[in-house]
Amino acid sequence: MKKIFLSLLITLALAAAGIYFASGPLLEFLTQKGIGLFAVYAGRYGLEIKDPQFKAVRLDSYNAVSWKDILITVKTNGEDAVNIDRRFSLAAGRMTARIQALKSPLLALEVKEGKVYFDPFEETSIKASKEFREFLNVLALEMRFPFKSDPASIARDFSTLLTEGKSRYLNKFAGVSTFSIDGKEFKPAILVRKEGEDSWLVMDRSDLELISSEMQEKLTEAEVDLLSLHPVRAPRLLKIRDYAQTISKAENKKDPQVPEDAYRHVLWSYLLTKAYGEAFAKQVTDAHEIGNVEGETTKDQSMDYNNNAVGRRYALGGIPEADVLGGVVKDPEVVRFAAGA
Repeated sequence: MKKIFLSLLITLALAAAGIYFASGPLLEFLTQKGIGLFAVYAGRYGLEIKDPQFKAVRLDSYNAVSWKDILITVKTNGEDAVNIDRRFSLAAGRMTARIQALKSPLLALEVKEGKVYFDPFEETSIKASKEFREFLNVLALEMRFPFKSDPASIARDFSTLLTEGKSRYLNKFAGVSTFSIDGKEFKPAILVRKEGEDSWLVMDRSDLELISSEMQEKLTEAEVDLLSLHPVRAPRLLKIRDYAQTISKAENKKDPQVPEDAYRHVLWSYLLTKAYGEAFAKQVTDAHEIGNVEGETTKDQSMDYNNNAVGRRYALGGIPEADVLGGVVKDPEVVRFAAGA
C-alpha cells in the first residue's frame, strides 16, 4: 500500500512539473496572441502598440501569471491635424496578472520596477536631447479589471491613462516624474486621486511650487492648479513655457525692435496648440492670465489674450515655427505694446 501511495505521489509530482514547464511555451503563445488582440482595439483609440518584448513568462500559482523584463513602445495619434504624435516606452521589471475573488471575480494587474519614458518634441525646434529626457518612475501600480470587461473598454482606459492620467480601472498608484529644464532636474511626486468611479493621476502641488520658484517666471496659482491636474502633460507644458521665454528674450536681445512680450505669448500659444490642440492651449494660457501675474495691468492682460489667440490661429493655419517671428513683427493683428504704454 505504501508503495502504491508513493508511486502516486511521484506520478502527481512529475505531472505537476510537466504542466509547469510545459506552461511556459503555451503562456508565451497566449501572450503574443493577447498583445495582438489588444493592439487592434488600442488602435481604435489613437494608440499604436509597437515592438512588445518580454524576457520570460511563467505560472506563479494556480491563479497568477507573471512576465519579466517587459518593454513596449506606444505611439499616440493626434486627435486633429495639429496635435503632435508622441511616443512612450513602457518598461517593467515584473508584471503580474492575478485572478482575485472579492465580491466578484477580478483580474488584478500589478507592476513592479516600472518606468514610462516620454520621447521629447519631434516637430518643433525644441530639440530632442538628454537634457530633456523625461520619464516616470512607477513605484506602485495596480489595476483591477472586472471579468465582464471587454478588450475595447480596457484599451480605451489604457489610452486615457497614458495621455490624460485618467482611469476607471486604476486601483493603486505611486510614482515620481523626472525631467530637466535649463539643466535643473526636478522630481515631483505623482499620486492618485479618486473621483467617483474614476481615478486621476495628480502631481504633488507642493513639489510644483518648488519648481515654480526655479522657473524664469513663477507660475501663477491657477497654473499650479492646472499642472497638478495634468501630471502626464506637466513636464512638457513647463518646457514649452520656458522655451518661449528663452527664445523671445534672445530675439529681443539680437534686435530690440522685436517685441519680447508679444513674441513670447504668440510663440507659447502656437506651440501649445501644436502639441495639445486649440481648447487645451487656451486653457493653459488663460490660467496664466487669470492668475494675477505680478505687475500686470488689465491693458497688459488684454494684449496677452489677443496675442495668445494669434498664436493659436498660426498653429491651426499650419504656419511653420520659423515664420512665427515674422508674423509677430508684421501682422497687424498682433498687439506689440499695451495701450498707453
